[in-house]
Amino acid sequence: MTTVAAVEQRQDLTSLIDLYLTSCRIEGKSPNTIRSYRESLGILLRAVQHEGLPQNPGSFTAAHVYQFLGHVADTGVSPVTQWRRQRETRTFFSWLLRHDFISSNPFAKVKNIKVPNTLLDTGLRAGELAALQLEDIDLQNERIQVRHGKGNRQRVVRIGDEAGRAL
Repeated sequence: MTTVAAVEQRQDLTSLIDLYLTSCRIEGKSPNTIRSYRESLGILLRAVQHEGLPQNPGSFTAAHVYQFLGHVADTGVSPVTQWRRQRETRTFFSWLLRHDFISSNPFAKVKNIKVPNTLLDTGLRAGELAALQLEDIDLQNERIQVRHGKGNRQRVVRIGDEAGRAL
C-alpha cells in the first residue's frame, strides 16, 4: 500500500492509483468493482509505458485520453468493454480532481464511446443478464425481475423497446 507521504512527494500515476483503490475499498465499493477498476487502471499504466503518455496525471490532455482509448481499442475488445474502460478511468480522474491532485479532468472534453443499446435500454448489467431465468421475464407487463443484482439486491427493471423487439 502506498502512503499519503509517498503520493504527495511523487504524485505519479502508480501511487495515485494505489491510493484511489484504497479509497474505493474504504468507501465500501464491492470487490468486483475494485477488481474491475484495478484492471482498467492497469491498462492505463501499460498505455503510459507503450504510448509515451505522461506519468503525471496533471499533464494529461484530451489528446492523451484519445491516445489511451485508441490503445484500448487496439487490443480488440468490444465497444462495451472500451466504454467500461473509459468510464472507469474517467471516474479515477474525477476522483483526482475532487482531491486536488489535478486541476482539470481531461476526460470532461471527450465524448462517451458509443455502444449497442439493446442491453442498455433495460438498465441490466451484463452479469444480471447472464443470471436471468426464463421465469424472470414478464413480457406481458414488460418487466424483468433481477434476483441477484449489484450488492445481491433484487429489483425490477422495465424492458426497453429495443430489448423487447430483440426478445
